[in-house]
Order: sequence, then C-alpha cells, then structure tokens
Amino acid sequence: GTNTSTYTGVILPWYTPIPDLAYPDVTLFSRTKPYCSGTLLHNLDDARLDIYYKKFGIEKWSYTPLTRAEFLRIVLDFVEADIALEKSLSGTRYYPDVSPRAWYRSYVNYATRHGIVSGNNGYFSPNARVTRAEATKILIHALGEDGRPYENSFIDVPKTHTLARFIQSAFEKCFLSGKNTRDGKVIGNAQGRIFDPEWGITGPETLKILYNMK
Repeated sequence: GTNTSTYTGVILPWYTPIPDLAYPDVTLFSRTKPYCSGTLLHNLDDARLDIYYKKFGIEKWSYTPLTRAEFLRIVLDFVEADIALEKSLSGTRYYPDVSPRAWYRSYVNYATRHGIVSGNNGYFSPNARVTRAEATKILIHALGEDGRPYENSFIDVPKTHTLARFIQSAFEKCFLSGKNTRDGKVIGNAQGRIFDPEWGITGPETLKILYNMK
C-alpha cells in the first residue's frame, strides 16, 4: 500500500525524502577576495547597509527576531539564488509543516534540496524564531562548508555547544564580531566577546553578516 505519515491527527502522503548530504552541494557566495580583507562592515548604522535596508524593507533599528522562513528568504534573495526550479516542482514536499501554498515553500525546498537546511525531527518550523547560532550554521552551509574547531572565541559559547563550530567559522572569517562590540572591538566592562547564541537574529544583523560574506 501507500506509505503514510501522521501529522496533527491527519493521515498524509509520505513526503519527499530529505537529501542525505555530508556537505551542501552548492556555494551561494562567489567570493574572490580573502576573508577578513577589504573594508569590513561592523556596525548596524553603517551607511553602506542603507541600500539593503530599503531593498528588503527592514528598519535599521529593528530588534524583532526573524522567523526561519524570513531568514531563508533574505539569505537566498540577497545572493539572488535561482529558485525558479522549485516553483515548478509542485509535487516536492519535504516537511509536513510547509504548505504547498506557503510563500516560503520555494525557499525552504531550495535550501533543503541543496543541503543548506535539513529541518528538525522531520519538521522545518517555518514560523519559529531562528536563533543566532542556527543562523550561523545556515550561512556557513551556504558557503558549502561545515564549520571549524571551536576556540573559545565567545565567553557565552562553550565548546560543548552543538553549533559552536559554525559560530567559530563565521568569527574567523570576520563575518561577525559579537553583540557587545563597536567597530569590531569589545565595549564596556565585559571580560570577552558575547555572542548570545540562543537569542533570535534580527534583519539588520543578518544583512550585516551577508554584506561581509559577499
């Protein structure tokens, strides 16, 4: 008979298997210059971000955390990823909580098909807040990479954190410098850099990192 899966009490057809990729099979950033080179962007009020705030409709001082779907849209639209194919593959459905009619379906399917995201226990949770740690994993995967050994770069990220290697990689590549910084340097009386891995990432923070990745 037909394989079925139960979701919120409803019997549904079995979903498209999520690709089992050791590494993402696509690189979204065609970077030619070395990492940490050029004029890096450290502050959210940097005028170089204004064009992106306008393009994505994001307020410069927005503190509202992004959802997982919103974050994927910004990342994939920023690099102008070709998601046209996903729109034509109407029969592809990786997660029971991503409706075929949802505005973010093509973004989620593209990122899943290329190994950038893989969901959690079979679900994607598109409307859940994406944490700063989860965001670094998605961004490093968008480079086609899988992180670096953690070096205690942030005082609030222990080596045992499951996503520490992605945070370390983003830091080593100068994509980010921490929350308690100005011009990339720690401010105040903090004993080190703070990353706040479990807090949600905002639109401005996402655009700043993407600018440094391009």
